[in-house]
Amino acid sequence: MKPNDTNVAEATSTHLRIGPHDDLVESCVDAHYEAPDSDEADQSSDIEESLDAYVAVAILGESVAERVKAAHKALKEANGTCGVANLILAREGSASPAEALEYAQKAVDQLKAECSDEDFELYQVDAEAYTQAVADLAQLNWNCGKKTEAVEIVTSFLHEYKEELPVEFKAIPRELAISFLLQMGEYKAAQAMLQDETENDEQWHYLNALIHFALTGDTLISRSALSRALMKGTLIAGGLTKDDENLHDTIAAFGLDRHIEDTAPAWHSVKGAVEWLNAFLEQPLARHNRKLEEIAKSEGDLQRWKRWEDALESAQHFNEKNNEKEAKNSLKAALREADRIDYSYFPFFETVSILMEFSGGEKKALADLQSQVKTRAQRFEADSTLGGPLNAMQLQACGTLFDFLQDYEASLALHQKATELVTNQVAQNEPNITLVDDVDVRNELAGTLLAMERFDEALPLYLRNVDVLEQYLCANHVELLEMLEPAYRCLTGLGQEREAEAMLERINAIDPTYLEALAATDHDCDDCGHEHH
Repeated sequence: MKPNDTNVAEATSTHLRIGPHDDLVESCVDAHYEAPDSDEADQSSDIEESLDAYVAVAILGESVAERVKAAHKALKEANGTCGVANLILAREGSASPAEALEYAQKAVDQLKAECSDEDFELYQVDAEAYTQAVADLAQLNWNCGKKTEAVEIVTSFLHEYKEELPVEFKAIPRELAISFLLQMGEYKAAQAMLQDETENDEQWHYLNALIHFALTGDTLISRSALSRALMKGTLIAGGLTKDDENLHDTIAAFGLDRHIEDTAPAWHSVKGAVEWLNAFLEQPLARHNRKLEEIAKSEGDLQRWKRWEDALESAQHFNEKNNEKEAKNSLKAALREADRIDYSYFPFFETVSILMEFSGGEKKALADLQSQVKTRAQRFEADSTLGGPLNAMQLQACGTLFDFLQDYEASLALHQKATELVTNQVAQNEPNITLVDDVDVRNELAGTLLAMERFDEALPLYLRNVDVLEQYLCANHVELLEMLEPAYRCLTGLGQEREAEAMLERINAIDPTYLEALAATDHDCDDCGHEHH
C-alpha cells in the first residue's frame, strides 16, 4: 500500500486488489510512466492520449482514482475491448461484487484473445496478464461464495495450458487452487495437485508442509517438510506469522507477497497450523537457525558469537587491503572463539573452511588445520552430550572438513558415527532432529564411500535416502535427483548395467536435462555451502 494512495482504506473493504499493480508491469507496460509532480497532480491536465499510456497509468498510477480513470479511458480508446483495463476495474474499480465479476470475466475473455492473436498490436501484453486475470476471476468467485466455480476456473485453466505455459506463469493459479482445496478440507486433492508439478522453491515446500500438517498433525513427516521449507527461506513464514511492515516490504521485493496473500487463508483454515509454523520458526536448534545468532542467544553466549563474527569481518577487511599478516591473525582469533562454541558446528566449520582456502594449499598450514579438526572431533566423540542434541552435527562437520583434506578414513569414521547418532535420535523422536538431518548425514557418509569407490556400500545409503525423501516430499520431486544420480554412478561402477539403465530412466522421467546440466557446472549444495561428492 502506497502512503499517498487516496481512498485505499475504503477501497480495500470492497475490492479485490489495490494498485499500483506491479504484477502486471512486465507483461503489459510498454509506455513510459512517471508520477506527476505535486503541483501537476492538482491540475486537470489529461493523460497522454494513447492506449499504451492509458494502460501504463491504469497499472502504475499513484491513486485509485487515477488508475480507475485511466482504465476507463483505455476501454473507451479500445472500444471496450481492453483486457488489462477490465482487469484493473475488476480489481479496484467496481461498485459491487457482481460488477467486479463482470469486469473480470471480460478481462479473461479479452486477454485470452489478445494473447493468442499474433497480429494484436494495440498495446503490449503477454500470457502472464491472462494468467493473473484467471486467478483474479477465481478469487472473486470464491469471495462471492461460488467455491466450486472458483476451483473449476483455475483447474480448467491449468489443464488446458499444462504443456504450454511456463512454470512461473502457472504458479499463481496452481497455488490458488491448492489454497481453495485446503480451505474446503480436500487435503488429498490439494496434495495431488501440488505433487503433479514439483518445484524446488519456497512456495512449493511451504504448501507441502501445510498439507502434511493438515493430514497428520505435528509428526516427524510434517516437521521434516517444514524444516525443508524453512531451509529454503523464512520470508513466507515471517509473512504468515509476523506483523512487521519492514518485513512485508522485503517479502514484496522478493515477489512472495502474492503467494502469502493467496495461501494465508489456507494456513488459517487448518486448525493450529499457523501456531505450529511459528513455534518451529522460533526453535533455536532447528536446522534453519543453526547458523544464526539465535542459537547463541538461546545458550546465553551471544558475546562470544559476536566476537567470532567480528574477527571474521576483520579478516575480510585486511584481506581486501592485501594485508595478509593481519588477515591471518584475525582468522586465528576467529578460530579460537569458534572452537569454544560447542552448541553449533557452524563457526568452527566456516572458519576452518576459510583458512583452508586462505592457505593456498600450503602443506604445513593444512596439516595444522587437520590437527585442530582431529582434536575437536575427539572431544565430541569422547562426550556425546557435549554438543547437546546436535552432537552428531559436530561429528559430521569435522568429517566433512576431513573430506576437504582428502583424509577419507578419518572422515568415514566420523560420518558413520554421526549417521548412527541421528538414526537413533529419529527413532526416539528427538524434536530438534528431522528427516532432513537424517538424509543429510547419510548423504555425507555415502559421498565419502563414493569418493573411496566403495560403490557397494554407498549404493544402499543413497537408495535409503530416496525412500526417506519420498516420505516428506514425493516420488517425483526434483530433490530426489541428488540421490538418484550418485546411485546411478554406483550402479555403473558395480557393472550392474540393467539396474543402471532403470535408474537413468527414473532420472530422466523427473528431469531429462539434469545430467547434462550437472556435467556442465559444479553442483553446489545450497544448504551446507560445499560441493557434494
